[in-house]
Amino acid sequence: RRLWPEIAHRLDRQRRGRGPALVAVVGAVALLLAAIAFSQRESIRRIVAESLDQELKHSIISFYSLALSRPQDTADLVPIANVDAKPYGINVFLEQEVEEVKVRRSMELVRDAGFAWIKQQVVWGEIEVPAKGQFRDRQGHDTWAKYDRIVDLATEYGLNIIFRVDTSPPWARPGNPKLETPPADPEDYADFLETLIRRYRGRVRYYQIWNEPNLAFEWGGQPPDPAGYVRLLRTAYTRAKQVDPEVVIIAAALAPTVEESPRALNDLSYLQRMYAAGARGAFDILGANAYGLRGGPDDRRLDQERDVNFSRPLLLRAIMVQNGDAQKPIWASEIGWNALPPEYPDPPLYGRVSRDLQARYTVRAYQRAQEEWPWMGVMALWHFRLVNWRSLNQQHAYFGIVDEDFTPYPVYEAMRALTAEPPVVQRGYHQERHWALHYAGSWEMVPAPEAVLGGLAVPRGADARLTFRFRGTDLDLVVARQPDGGRLVVTVDGRPAPALPRDAQGRAVLDLASPAPAWQVRVPVAARLPDRVHTVEVVVERPSAGGPAGLDGVVVDRRPGAPAWLPWVAVLGGGGMLVAVALRLSRRVWRG
Repeated sequence: RRLWPEIAHRLDRQRRGRGPALVAVVGAVALLLAAIAFSQRESIRRIVAESLDQELKHSIISFYSLALSRPQDTADLVPIANVDAKPYGINVFLEQEVEEVKVRRSMELVRDAGFAWIKQQVVWGEIEVPAKGQFRDRQGHDTWAKYDRIVDLATEYGLNIIFRVDTSPPWARPGNPKLETPPADPEDYADFLETLIRRYRGRVRYYQIWNEPNLAFEWGGQPPDPAGYVRLLRTAYTRAKQVDPEVVIIAAALAPTVEESPRALNDLSYLQRMYAAGARGAFDILGANAYGLRGGPDDRRLDQERDVNFSRPLLLRAIMVQNGDAQKPIWASEIGWNALPPEYPDPPLYGRVSRDLQARYTVRAYQRAQEEWPWMGVMALWHFRLVNWRSLNQQHAYFGIVDEDFTPYPVYEAMRALTAEPPVVQRGYHQERHWALHYAGSWEMVPAPEAVLGGLAVPRGADARLTFRFRGTDLDLVVARQPDGGRLVVTVDGRPAPALPRDAQGRAVLDLASPAPAWQVRVPVAARLPDRVHTVEVVVERPSAGGPAGLDGVVVDRRPGAPAWLPWVAVLGGGGMLVAVALRLSRRVWRG
């Protein structure tokens, strides 16, 4: 279990060359699976299905899917906005809490687990009532009060907020009684969004426009309509930017599904139809739901017609790249595994894992996304805790990380351990504000239109220092140079950075001075290092004076290649799986 993520990553890097170790492992596993799949004896298939441990089955699938899945064009090494914040988020339902003490307890536990973001639904259909421009419920209470409390307490507990704005009030959906119905006039939604943004300006910046519009359930019971959703999205985006250019608009997370019917549209075809209807330029971030469902976090199957799994965002990202949106990220609006109890009477709708496996899979999902998906930003776990006890009769209650009385499940403790680990810059083109970069001393964050994505970090004093850890083989620093630029001394793992020129003292130096301004200069710092975590220190020997000269980004790559021991580990790991399977099967057959 502990070796699998590392083996998987390294084999993933090698799979373009289809190395012999990978072929041997995949071939052996494929033979076993083929024998099972094509066996004419139902008893054999049943014994195999019952005998294999769930985690072992998922590991086998991870091995063979690693080789059989085709790499997608996901433009991993381009600059991408909105991916450099701390990625740990969680969905909450705090508008349903009556007692403030429970809201505070929720915020406290979320903060203590290391989450930086809460994702909270804003139920328009229960706020702007009984008529347009009115905000009082039937008892005459202010319908904003509970959201004011959420925003105030989130600020107090140091949590960022993502607002998901959906549903509509009866007056905005005449003739349709369903709460989850888009408004007849998108301008009504835009008017409410404007009111919302003005109310929380400076405290809430991130707004998701609707939720899962590719499902009839979320679209008023009507057949999903990509063009109709784009009209709503464009109207909302335009109004939001007019009110506050600093807000960030998230396109609705699409429900991952392979269905094509009046009840649901395949999320991939729906997204492509959104682009055809003019979605490009109408959002800053694409939302996505990255559930594990019936697979593990390293299941790399990309079957567009049979089922969905945690790898689904790869296909959404490929569509974004094809449509010219490579510099926009994906944020996972919902992720998770369902810990439905074995005694639950109905068939599992969302798959089923144990509480311990839920914990391990959730942690691995965050790790895999950070290691392999540089275009993925915040990932919001589904969910903290359902508020209404009656919801415990519903299967989605068992995604929760604490129980009804706030007692943590194993996944809570696992996430707290993960978020406490020292941050590492993983593969990708990252900005100067990346959450794993630690600045000390006199640095100035300067807006600059010529810089990558519009800003850079300028060293203004001799005490300026930057440290960070990165995992990979290659490191470049992206800088801006000016005639009065400063001079930096860079070390990697305590030694002079190998790809930089040396001064008379043997130090590796990065000069930010140039005869004329130079922007977005990519400077190699190290190449072909061992593929592990390295520590970088940047010390300012001479600060930059007048013009903006400084750090504009960090680029980390992990080149294909593996140490000599890896093929043996791969072969032994694959062989060990087969032996384990054979032993389990032999015990079942012998007992039978």
